[in-house]
Amino acid sequence: MQMLRYIPVLLSVALLFSCEESSKKEGNGNDDITNPEGAPVLTCADFTDDIKLEDEPGREVDYIIDCLVDIDDIEIEIIDGAVIEFTEGSGFIFREGSRINFYALPGVVPPVILRGNKSEPGYWKGIHVASDQGSNLMTGVEIHDAGSKTDPMFYGAVTISGGVSLGSSLITNSANYGVYFEDEIGVWQTFANVEIKNCESYPVRIGFQNVG
Repeated sequence: MQMLRYIPVLLSVALLFSCEESSKKEGNGNDDITNPEGAPVLTCADFTDDIKLEDEPGREVDYIIDCLVDIDDIEIEIIDGAVIEFTEGSGFIFREGSRINFYALPGVVPPVILRGNKSEPGYWKGIHVASDQGSNLMTGVEIHDAGSKTDPMFYGAVTISGGVSLGSSLITNSANYGVYFEDEIGVWQTFANVEIKNCESYPVRIGFQNVG
């Protein structure tokens, strides 16, 4: 696996990259949900107030999200080993004023896992962070099966037009980029120990520059 260190002004980035070609199915509908354990299925109506999603002991999948959730002025927490699956075309958009806190202490508790309800590149949209809250955090997270070649809001499995601290995480099986920064990286952010593999495009794009 290739190691690349990219250092813009005031920011040190440590990344592990290995992008390969893979097949893709663009997410566009929610007709077929696989849910053998009867995990709670959350829709947009469940995200009107602050919400915390966490590991439910004995359940392989803790929640299924069946919505492209447009989040404004609330906080979403996903913590400590929670496994969340997304139906086709679902995902998160964090607008200005919203807060993202996806956190599992690396090496101490299992990671937060965000993946498609089916294991296909681009099965779900991914995460778009337009919020620039200084507390935005994604640490100890695995993101599988996200991204889009046709929807600019989700060119990356994680697309950032605001700001978020991203570290000790894995992004894999993306239908396009692993992480897509719409502009330059904000100076307050950290971005370290992020492994990106099996994506269909470059691991990272920053503005007009591909990295990887």
